[in-house]
Amino acid sequence: MALRPVPKEPGRYFDDSTGKFVDIVDYRDGDKYDTVRRASGSITAGTEDQLFRDLSSKDKIDSNLDTSRRISQGEQMLVRRIGCDVPLAVGNVLITSADVKKILYGGYLNLEINHRDVASGPLYTFPSGYGLAGSGNELTSNGVPSTAAQRQLEKSHWLTSEQDISCSVKYFDRTWDTANMATTATRVFVRVFLGGLIRQKR
Repeated sequence: MALRPVPKEPGRYFDDSTGKFVDIVDYRDGDKYDTVRRASGSITAGTEDQLFRDLSSKDKIDSNLDTSRRISQGEQMLVRRIGCDVPLAVGNVLITSADVKKILYGGYLNLEINHRDVASGPLYTFPSGYGLAGSGNELTSNGVPSTAAQRQLEKSHWLTSEQDISCSVKYFDRTWDTANMATTATRVFVRVFLGGLIRQKR
């Protein structure tokens, strides 16, 4: 979906794909997000973790979806950006800087909306824009703690409760180099944010 602002009409856009006008004055800026858990230990080559799918027993701290792969019934969203976060604490467990680096530099993210490719690339290329700033040699954030640091999509994508979200993180073995899969000391969570304008269900 390609939206073009209508001159002299703030908050109104024209959707090239449908030929219709879209009013966004009653939308709010926000995120849809989900989290997956990567167990401690060695990561098997080809392992693929799915996000926005298994919502079982998850609270708002880890996911704000009500339905697997879809936003809430009646909601609409204009997806403008995407970010990835590796939480630095899980309960009473502090995640080491080394484990965060292994995940960010070993994982490859792929996002599809309604079976169409939207974004893909190494995890570290999708800074979350959230978190604490670092100091010294300690890594305490995936990127600058500013939402302006989130990766902006080349074009906005329209998302409704009738469309599927598919997002995965895959871990590859660099067979062209020396085979070397990562091993983490603790369990690590990976959270993906879809940011943009959200219209609440009526």
